[in-house]
Amino acid sequence: MIRRADLPRPHRHRAARSRRFADSPDPAISHLARAGTMAGGLAWLGAARITSQVIQFILFVILARALTPDEFGLAAVVMVITSFAVLLTDLGLGSAVIQIEQPTRGDLSAAFWMNIGSGILLTAIFWLVSPFIADFYGNEELEGLVKLGGLLFALSNSAIHIAVLERSFRFRQLAAVEVAGTLSGAASSVSWAFMGGGEESLILGPVVAATVTTGILWLTVPWRPAHTFGGSNIKSIWIRSRGVAGFNLVNYWSRNADNILLSKAVPAVDLAFYSRAYGIMLAPVAQVNVILARVLLPSLTRIRSDPQALQREYIQTLRATCALLFPITCLIAVAAKPLIEVAFGPAWLPMAPILTLLAASGPPQIALGAAGVLYQVLERGDALLRRGLIVSLFTVMAIAGGLYWGAQGVAAAYLARCYLVLPTFMQPLRLAGISLGRCGRSLLGVSVATAAMAVAAVAVAAFSDWSGMPLLVSQTVVGTTVYLIFLWAAEPDLAAPVKDRLRPRRSKLGDTRVLTIEGEAAPRPSFRAEQHSRR
Repeated sequence: MIRRADLPRPHRHRAARSRRFADSPDPAISHLARAGTMAGGLAWLGAARITSQVIQFILFVILARALTPDEFGLAAVVMVITSFAVLLTDLGLGSAVIQIEQPTRGDLSAAFWMNIGSGILLTAIFWLVSPFIADFYGNEELEGLVKLGGLLFALSNSAIHIAVLERSFRFRQLAAVEVAGTLSGAASSVSWAFMGGGEESLILGPVVAATVTTGILWLTVPWRPAHTFGGSNIKSIWIRSRGVAGFNLVNYWSRNADNILLSKAVPAVDLAFYSRAYGIMLAPVAQVNVILARVLLPSLTRIRSDPQALQREYIQTLRATCALLFPITCLIAVAAKPLIEVAFGPAWLPMAPILTLLAASGPPQIALGAAGVLYQVLERGDALLRRGLIVSLFTVMAIAGGLYWGAQGVAAAYLARCYLVLPTFMQPLRLAGISLGRCGRSLLGVSVATAAMAVAAVAVAAFSDWSGMPLLVSQTVVGTTVYLIFLWAAEPDLAAPVKDRLRPRRSKLGDTRVLTIEGEAAPRPSFRAEQHSRR
């Protein structure tokens, strides 16, 4: 006779089914097979970033003639919050999803709902504290601007969709989505500015861009979150994301400490000059670092079990990145005055010395930015956070020390800080088994070519009576020519290793892609070939 207590309970069956469902591999990951290479990812994201920066530059040129510097200064305070929105709601969840070798349904769903919950919570918090922020700065208009910018926390909830695409190297799709979001945000900002929206137009653009980006990703990415996940999924995600999240938070506020402190110490117009100069300097540095992090993380994660391949990949990528960015930051520093005069008009010329100082801080930031990826690849988020705390302490101390001399003093202090923290570059290299001498030798030719470019561009300005557009064009042409000549003489094979190692090739078997990495062939059947074999 079967007793009632021996019968299985329905909820036990449901719990078991839920656990099996949460622990099963997510079909979206297997469906989205790898669809590109590292070189293709860099090309697509680079093109998207360049396009977005051109759109943003044109937008600023238009708005600079429709809005006053005071309105830009007021919006700069809120832009610190709007820029913080995506960073804080991500919480390092995207990088955690990429680091997991085979994420389950529960892993992705747990990361998604953590992302959604943090966004809604932060929107509510910023709405509640907006009156206090307005009182702190002594401007009642900031209350409405902070509430508008706070919407970004709830709207920036596409981190997991982006991570799913990055895992599969679908950077072409990501590039199209990012450009569409940038265009929609720029169009809304211009429209609202010419309708008399004032500083609100600068905040409305990012809100519209986030809404459009999230909507497109939800419509195009074949992944949907589930309601079934467990505490083990949350723990797995959080262990991988907490170090990155802590570093991002500390690093962001230390980098924006200058805007926060200057807003209390200098007039709004000086803050506008500083924030615009920082934006111009940040564009070629931070944007490329973002691209590198997004492409390098999934690329190096795949080969982290082979230390030699990881070291070669990192050195070659760092070398190519510095060859691209060093001359850009150098040219901005040397030709700051004609650049501002041509692009923004004479009213913005006080920004020139600030831009020169900030652009000169580009080279060390490029090196340190690329090193941060190694911590994530090696799953050393704790070390990344400790390094971030040390660098942030130096940053705040430098800014506080230069505050007495205004915006130019802060810019000079920031420049000194960037070179003082260079020794922290050694720790991630040591973790990856890369010697400092090897890294320095790989960058020697690029550094010499950049120094020659700076000397040539300064000589053009010193021995000519030109100004404005003629001076800007002559410095650009002469400096670029000198740089290319010296680079070709010192590093003739700079692009060859990257091109040879990352070029996808067709094998003789037909529908099979072969990714060659310095003589090591790794065949990977395409998605169609996999489907055919299954049939």
